[in-house]
Amino acid sequence: AEQVVEVERVIGRSLHPEHRKLLLLMNGWPGIPYILSTAEIINGERWRATLAEQDRFDADHRRTRNAAYAAAGIPIPEDPPAASARAASIDVVPFAAWAICTFGVDPDDGFVRWVPLDKKYAEDPHGTSTRSAGTVREYLLSEIDQLHDRIEGRKRAQQQSS
Repeated sequence: AEQVVEVERVIGRSLHPEHRKLLLLMNGWPGIPYILSTAEIINGERWRATLAEQDRFDADHRRTRNAAYAAAGIPIPEDPPAASARAASIDVVPFAAWAICTFGVDPDDGFVRWVPLDKKYAEDPHGTSTRSAGTVREYLLSEIDQLHDRIEGRKRAQQQSS
């Protein structure tokens, strides 16, 4: 419990009740999704590293896109600021981080949101942003449903190949 209190002290507010309960029940989860522990929320290293990886991924994509556009004579569009720069201006409590995915709990509504790609934070002229799956509980239930669907799909594929 002291670790959760320390997170709240560091972030300067109370955690959303569902996020608080999750951290009290299990202090992080090293899977996919990789749910941050209290120590990881406080030190921010995994959160920053994941955003930096997203910046690298986006830069690689832009270089490839820009080369193809230039070769075809298509004007190169202006890009938004880097994910890490956009995320720095978004008020969320870090929740999960892996690969190029950073999720935070929004203090206004308790929703788990993909930072910085959630529709709440980004204008979306190309339809590439995401929507929240809901609160911490709803997000975790949707992850369980997706895992169940993958397991059932594998079972069907194994049955068909037998």
